[in-house]
Amino acid sequence: MPRSSGKRTLHFYNKSGDLDKVVEFLEKIQQKVNYINLTAQVEDSCRDIKVTLMGSRSRDLQNLAIGRIKDLARRIFELA
Repeated sequence: MPRSSGKRTLHFYNKSGDLDKVVEFLEKIQQKVNYINLTAQVEDSCRDIKVTLMGSRSRDLQNLAIGRIKDLARRIFELA
């Protein structure tokens, strides 16, 4: 059975380009998802946000983190 690298990348788009929303989003991720390694990259005048999760041996932990991050993005960036 092939194993995946344990690396997942999520992309979010900040329609407003508001830096305060990006900072709030990243701070909330730091508070709510502290059980898995991740990196965040912000590009294009604070509009494109890429969050990469890595290093977890448990797929369940990754899925939990992904759910929490997507929920935060919906609330902060008002995604449908």
